[in-house]
Formats: sequence, C-alpha cells, structure tokens
Amino acid sequence: MRGFGLAGILALGLPALLTGQTPAPTEAGGTADIAVQGYYLGGNSLPVTALSGLSVAFREYLPSLGLLTGNIEGYIDTSRGRVGQNSLTLHGLKWKGRRWTITGGDYLFRTALVQPPFTNYSYPEMGARGVKIEMNDGPRQFTLFAGQETLQAGPRITFRTQVPQFVLGGSVQQSLGARLRIGVRYLGLSSSESQVVSNPFFFPAGSEFLRTDSLSLQAAYNAGRGLTLWADTTLSHVLFAATALNSRTEPFSSLTGAKGVQQ
Repeated sequence: MRGFGLAGILALGLPALLTGQTPAPTEAGGTADIAVQGYYLGGNSLPVTALSGLSVAFREYLPSLGLLTGNIEGYIDTSRGRVGQNSLTLHGLKWKGRRWTITGGDYLFRTALVQPPFTNYSYPEMGARGVKIEMNDGPRQFTLFAGQETLQAGPRITFRTQVPQFVLGGSVQQSLGARLRIGVRYLGLSSSESQVVSNPFFFPAGSEFLRTDSLSLQAAYNAGRGLTLWADTTLSHVLFAATALNSRTEPFSSLTGAKGVQQ
C-alpha cells in the first residue's frame, strides 16, 4: 500500500479593522484546499487495487448571500472513474427573516430527529445526490430533501455509489421550552419494477419493494434529576414488486424508554 498527498491553501480579501476608525465594508474572501491522493494495494494472490485522483475543497464568503462551500472529488479506480463527495452549499442565506442553507449535489441526512439517550440504540445517516434545503427559525428547524440514494464505498479513499432508489422527504424539529424536544419526518423511497428486477444485490429476497412511505414522530423530555424520557413511533406503508414472495409488513412500530443518571 502506498499513499501520497499534496495540499495548497489560497486566502483572498481579508478585511482589516483599525482601532479608532470606521469599520470598513465587509469584503468577499475565501480559502481553497487542493489535494492529490492515492491508494495502492496488491499481492501475489490478489488483484492490484489502484485508486488515485484529485480533491478540491473551498470556502468563499459572499457578503450579499452568505458562505459558499464546495467539495469536488474524482478518482480513477484501475480502469473506471469514481466520484466522491461532490457538492455546493450556501450557508446563512437570509430570506423572509430566516436563515437558509441550500445544498446541491451529494449530502447526508440523519434519520434521528431527536438523539436517543441510549448507547445501544442508534440511527444511521443516509446519503443522496440531489438537493437539500434547511431552514433555521430559532427553536424550530425545517429540512426538505430529494435525490438519488447513494452509499459509501472504497478502501481508505471513499467514493459514492448510486443506488437504484429515489429519496424524498422532509422533517420538522421543535424545542418546546428547555425540557421537551420533538421531531416529525416523512420519508419516501421508490424504485421502478425494472430496477428491482435488475438489481437483486440491492433488493434481496423479502425486500423487493417498489415504494415505502413512513411518517415518524420522536420526542425527548428532560424530567429533571438526570432522568430523560424518549419515544419513537412510526407509521409506514410498503408497496411490493410483483416478483416479491413475501409481502408481509408491520405498519406500526414504536420504541419507548427512559435513562437516568445519578447526580
């Protein structure tokens, strides 16, 4: 195995504030990181793995819009090109008295609306390639997203692999005082009949579904004295493909629990 890297940073337009002077207008400015990296692995009984490419990440402040960040990754894996995390995100856009964050390209979204207090229970992150819009309104956060689902793959240097499944959803998270936090999310996953038939690796026996729709509600309440109450309930509907042998589902699921910390 062999790896190498090269990075450069470019800084532009940093404003200066001098004591006793009127503050200068905010100017645009940003930084950029450029890296060339590679991963090589081979042996007498194994095929040679050669993965190398270029990664560019930048941050640019635009006074009239907000902070623009981007990431571009492309790799050559033996004879096939691979695409890493490629996205553009505009942070802190002010509109209608609220702050918005807009992402185009690859993004991740958490399936946990309210973080569970338990260490033996966790929610995964899901990846997609499309558009995600987030809005922050103080104690309330809105998120809308749509795109093609992606999975992380690759040794050491990771890239994104598209899944034959379209993702559409949205969530609202709200804090009610200092003790109660709730979240509601809709999540829809859909595939065509031909995608299910031609991709048995992604749709194994028992999971040959064309569409799933789920509505989840999560809540956490700090009861005081180190005691936290937590609950998750989900309603779901599944439409199976004609080739599915087992189409049995449970439309309702729930999980409740409490965690106490001795003080």
